Amino acid sequence: PTVSPTMAPVLGVATGSIANTVIVITLVLGLLG
Repeated sequence: PTVSPTMAPVLGVATGSIANTVIVITLVLGLLG
């Protein structure tokens, strides 16, 4: 699935988990990098 860097923090806030936000951002950066 395609996840934009902007959506990463949104998904994290939606789940109410800061750790989840960090994980998602890390995965996104890994895919982009």
